[in-house]
Amino acid sequence: MKSMLEIRVVTLPDGAIAPENFDLFDASLPAALPGDSVRLRNDWFGLNAGMRSRIGQAQAASGNQAALTQRYAGLLGIGDVPQSDAVAQVLESTAAAFKPGDWVVHIAPWRTLDVVQAGKLRRVEVTADTPPDLYLTALGHAAFTAYSGMVNVGQVGARDTVYVSAAGGGVGSYAAQIASLRGARVIGSAGSAEKLAYLVNDLKLTAAFNYRHTHLADALADFAPAGLSLCYDNVGGEQLEAAIGAMGDHGRIVLCGMVSRYSQQSALAGPRNLDLFIKRRLSMTGFTVLDHEGTRPEFEASMRQWMSRHELVVRSTVFKGLGALPLAFSSLLKGATIGRTLVCTGAGA
Repeated sequence: MKSMLEIRVVTLPDGAIAPENFDLFDASLPAALPGDSVRLRNDWFGLNAGMRSRIGQAQAASGNQAALTQRYAGLLGIGDVPQSDAVAQVLESTAAAFKPGDWVVHIAPWRTLDVVQAGKLRRVEVTADTPPDLYLTALGHAAFTAYSGMVNVGQVGARDTVYVSAAGGGVGSYAAQIASLRGARVIGSAGSAEKLAYLVNDLKLTAAFNYRHTHLADALADFAPAGLSLCYDNVGGEQLEAAIGAMGDHGRIVLCGMVSRYSQQSALAGPRNLDLFIKRRLSMTGFTVLDHEGTRPEFEASMRQWMSRHELVVRSTVFKGLGALPLAFSSLLKGATIGRTLVCTGAGA
């Protein structure tokens, strides 16, 4: 057996996630490696707020039960190991496509080592100019989600006035920058003075505001008096309602996330102004990044070009050590991190 460490859920949250809902355990993997598999060392994890909706909550029993939407993954209960996207290095391989030393990305359990079927891995090239953590930020899941929603779904262009909620986060910061780089006017919101400074001074958005200190509808009316043409929403709730109220005729809304609802134990009322979709001929589209895998080469080419021109800001909040994953996740959900929230568990941790 191969010894390792892993994080498990030990208590279910009653409200906000806390580090105490998880703990670190000794565990092991079989010494013999199955065919067409690799043994990996997980060196970097990238955390996503959406995992909160999977922890300790039953799926809502509403709507057409014959047409329930398939989840990314199942619910997590006591004793389960959470998962996040990760960058890992191959230690052993029985798969022809991989050899020791190769770098890969995959959806990884919160553990130091893992055994994974080769078909679940995607090889990446790590160089001095492209460190492994870049595949969790500007070339990773968060930025690809931002690109897919903003470009493929939202069709953002130079004539657009765009609002991005949670613009200081891992997805929002790339969505806002991509819209700017494609010529749009971009308004972003964030929930702290530090994040607001990041949006204004580093990302150089057209306008930005702290939604905790500013009335949402008033801010959007001031910054987009002619109306928004595109909204990239990561939050839902009152921020989505305010954005709907600020949309101009034929405006488009792209739904990426619902952070405001992830910790709720019961369903919340939706926006109260859906009548505006009729009056202003609006459209709203939800998406998952999994549907856009075919555009990954285009995405990577665009991101590399912007980075080579020093036009793209890549910022992360980094925690160190496998045991830091619960604190990092809790901090992300509290809005205490800027950019992508990462945990380094390999060299340098």
